[in-house]
Amino acid sequence: MLKEISFFKDSLQTVFTYFYNDEPVYAEKEVSQYQIFERKGKVFFTKDHTTDKDETLFQILEATTESFSLRTFRNNDEVTEQFVVSEKSQKPKNVYIFERCMEGQPGEYYHKDLTYLKGNEFLNRKIGQNAPEASGDGYITVHFTLNCEGKMGNLGLEQMDRDYKSTSFEPALVKHLINEVMKLKEWPEVEPGWFYKDIHSFLMFKITNGKITDLCT
Repeated sequence: MLKEISFFKDSLQTVFTYFYNDEPVYAEKEVSQYQIFERKGKVFFTKDHTTDKDETLFQILEATTESFSLRTFRNNDEVTEQFVVSEKSQKPKNVYIFERCMEGQPGEYYHKDLTYLKGNEFLNRKIGQNAPEASGDGYITVHFTLNCEGKMGNLGLEQMDRDYKSTSFEPALVKHLINEVMKLKEWPEVEPGWFYKDIHSFLMFKITNGKITDLCT
């Protein structure tokens, strides 16, 4: 995954580009306000969505004219990311806009029935239609976050053979699945929990002789 951050006077834009076999397969963008502040000689910033959302705190480290690092504090974990400063944007042409309703770890799908409103049979027909020819048997699982507005983002991918061991399918089939899944809109309403407003969910497709033959949720 390639993560690109752009600071503007009135907004902060973050673009995530996901790759499979070194080829871009999906991209999404988050746009938010931001605030930069200093505490005891250290520089931080927060992304401001709306006042009722929790904020993630970022610390700016080792900033030069060529690179900088961001230390993120989230869910009791500390993550450091390295960025290269560039004036040339690498943003892809087709970008989905996605924003979580609450920072932090989403709730899990089993907290609420998130069956697609049109049903699994509809999904199997729709996504299997016009799928490219491929080979192999196993399962392809597309993970995603479903926010409180019924929008999808934060892509994840898992591929297994019939013995549930890691494998890889043809890029064309994987790209088709990702693109079709991330276009879905008819989801039930996500009911917020005590510590989340978004839900992590997934769709697992059974592959037989390179064809999509079933959907497991």
